[in-house]
Amino acid sequence: MKTVTTRNALTASLCAGVGMVAVLGAFSANATVLALDDFNYPVGEVQGQNGGTGFSSAWGTDAGVPNDGLPYTHVRASGLSYTDGVNSITLPDVGNALELNPYNRIAVPPILVNSQNRGRRDLSATADQGTLFMSFLLKQTGGNITASDSAFLWLGANAQPGNTVARIGLFGQTAGDDFGIQMSDGTAFQVARTGGAVAVGTENLLVVRLSKIGLTGPTDGYDKLELWVNPQLVPSAFVSAPVSIALSSTISSFGKIGFGSASLDSNPNDIVEFDRIRLGTELADVLLGYTAVPEPGTYVAGGAALLLGAGFYLRRRNRAAVAAAA
Repeated sequence: MKTVTTRNALTASLCAGVGMVAVLGAFSANATVLALDDFNYPVGEVQGQNGGTGFSSAWGTDAGVPNDGLPYTHVRASGLSYTDGVNSITLPDVGNALELNPYNRIAVPPILVNSQNRGRRDLSATADQGTLFMSFLLKQTGGNITASDSAFLWLGANAQPGNTVARIGLFGQTAGDDFGIQMSDGTAFQVARTGGAVAVGTENLLVVRLSKIGLTGPTDGYDKLELWVNPQLVPSAFVSAPVSIALSSTISSFGKIGFGSASLDSNPNDIVEFDRIRLGTELADVLLGYTAVPEPGTYVAGGAALLLGAGFYLRRRNRAAVAAAA
């Protein structure tokens, strides 16, 4: 009986492993990772930090705007992680995290100040593909983000409507804050929200898809933005988005990634963290991080080898059990 129990346990373990292989293999594609940053920097101000890949500049400010936001945009110890409990997949903590808080830490005493441009980086190459995916981790560490409060990541030339195609993050309203997206038509932003309150202290995964519908050339404008919050990390979870914006945008490309905030305050202290930025042309780029993912055929071969090895192991174990009984 013990032999049967051991065999069943081993078989179940192998099946679970092969199942995980299948989940990860389904995301694999001929994809291109455009940019990533895990904020694995020393604790302190983010200005001048230059890690990650896919960028042509360090974290800084727009030319002619010294210290625009950066004295209170800094790196804090301990990064963020996310676990898909249904499929037992974890995006681990791989560094520190970026923090937006309402204080200018250089001023004495500290003063409250917000900025739509709290820091940005230039991409190595302008992004103008017909479909782009982006993901990042977000946590509201403290405070009460309501009314006109917001903390977001933006894609564009700067954070203004005429230059930014998208904002993704927390957007407050009278009853509390929501995850949400904003998309610009060149003159103003439209906003869409998830409609659910954000739990303070919870680490969240946000995934967005930015698309050009119909005309998809480099000079055609983006016209659809979709958002998933804390999705299962399987392809079927991304067939349709629960939150989306569709509009005619004149913005056909962007070359910067940045952060902004509005009306964060100290009563109580509003703090939002960001981590694990990923930008790519396929879903695989932004869900599996910077580690290369083998093609599905590799997973199938690996799974077959595991099962074959298990068969030999169980056969030898059964023979040993029969010999012992005799």
